[in-house]
Amino acid sequence: MFLPLFWKVVNFYFTKMNNSKYIENLFNKKYFICFMIIYLISGIVLSTQVGISHDEMHEEQNWTYNKDLVRNFFNNNKTDPHYVDKYYGIGFQIISQPFQYFIKKVIPYFVEVDTYGAKLISKHPMVFVFYFVSGLFFLKILHKVTNNASYSFLGTTIYLIYPYLLGHSFFNPKDIPFLSIWLICTFLSCSIFEFYIKNNKLLLVHTFSLAFLTAFLLSIRISGILIFIQYFISLIIFFNQTKLSLKKFLNIFFVKLLFFVFCFFFIILLFYPVFWSNPLDIINATKFFGKFYHDVCTLTLGKCVKAQNIDSLYIPIWFLFKLPTIVLIGILLIPISEKKIFKNYNNNIYFGTILSSAFLIPLILIFNKVPMYDEVRQVLFLTPLLFLLGLISLYYLSKKISFILVFTFLIFFTYENFKIFPYQYTWFNLPARFLDIGKNFETEYWGISGKELSKKIISENKNNNKNICILVTPDDLVRPFLSIHNFNCFYPWGVIDSNLKRPFWAVQNIRNLKKSIPYKCKIIYQEKIKLTFYKKDLVAGNLLECN
Repeated sequence: MFLPLFWKVVNFYFTKMNNSKYIENLFNKKYFICFMIIYLISGIVLSTQVGISHDEMHEEQNWTYNKDLVRNFFNNNKTDPHYVDKYYGIGFQIISQPFQYFIKKVIPYFVEVDTYGAKLISKHPMVFVFYFVSGLFFLKILHKVTNNASYSFLGTTIYLIYPYLLGHSFFNPKDIPFLSIWLICTFLSCSIFEFYIKNNKLLLVHTFSLAFLTAFLLSIRISGILIFIQYFISLIIFFNQTKLSLKKFLNIFFVKLLFFVFCFFFIILLFYPVFWSNPLDIINATKFFGKFYHDVCTLTLGKCVKAQNIDSLYIPIWFLFKLPTIVLIGILLIPISEKKIFKNYNNNIYFGTILSSAFLIPLILIFNKVPMYDEVRQVLFLTPLLFLLGLISLYYLSKKISFILVFTFLIFFTYENFKIFPYQYTWFNLPARFLDIGKNFETEYWGISGKELSKKIISENKNNNKNICILVTPDDLVRPFLSIHNFNCFYPWGVIDSNLKRPFWAVQNIRNLKKSIPYKCKIIYQEKIKLTFYKKDLVAGNLLECN
């Protein structure tokens, strides 16, 4: 009985898929708006159900440090000049913190967490909103190049539910806002050149908007300085399209360029209190992150790649196994599709800029041996650009096939998101699933499994012993979920082989997962991730009992 029903479903699916018009009708403006509303509300709610990552406490410390900087600047007091993370920007938090003030009061009604944990989790909805906004600009760029509304709606939908980025959007307070603003800057800069070619003029509001958003990008991560490489690429394409000489360009735009530079530096200083005492310190900040010291290695295709000795294949390998197969195929076929794509100045500016910057920026980082770790965190902003390249290339190769493929992956992504929530960021594409992922790659390096492991500690504590010690690094991964239940003894993982009084519990997660089980400890619970079409379970974290 099951087999005939199954074949009817398969037959119906492929019959409809052979008619791309059917898919186009599914993705009209009305249905897309309904999807976006449901997506926004659902994403905001789901983001509050995700655990706390190891970076979030640092973000909160940076915010506190910068508040002290501002207060002390006006009171002529000094702030610790040796604070390790002083060059980390707070641009995103300038927007998120006012909303967090209200959101944090609601969080305890939905999550068992202390006041500090509620403050950290209250940032999650704002991170997701930034990702949602990036989808709107992804849509604009895709439509600019394909000039097909239905395909743009469909392509944006698959981008928004792409598990890898969606997982990051639930909690990643640094990389997702940076990615989103980079994509907005990409659209705005290209549209400015497009506007000038069409209208032979440049409005002051365009100049200010680009200066503001570029400065805001750098206030999130100082590495946003790389956006000027992309702007330069757009400028070269613009020169090629208009046949303008550099001299004539400067005559026309000199005043607006000065206005851009003034606004850009003014806003950078406004958003970066650490530069108020010495504006030239921005040079030191750029150098600091260019040679950022982090003594950690990232398991990459079975090799432990040190952040300070980055492998030239590090970025390509991670994108090869993190980008969807459909995107990889589209990118590989660009040499065939490019003649159809580069058919007008509009496509030349948008697609040409994205194509050149998506490949040139990684090369610059590789040749300069810029430290990298935790997958492609430092170049996560390139993922939407690569996504666009793949989808656009497929569309120009075959409209019909592109609709069928994108819609098929949309169904797959939707299913997988439900299956692996809240660990979507651990997602690997189908080719990676032919390998032993656990042995070849870094997986749950954020530590958000701490929330589920905390629940298990509470349920396993049958004797209601609140004085038992818990070993975990960093403790903010579990402490906010346990302190509300009066657990108060926490130690770092590093003391597990010391003479610490037993029994105690230990949370084995992040990179400690690669280590063997310590002496006289046993696993009493494993938090697992089950990927589709992959036989093994990925371990997100272990709860150990040590007697």
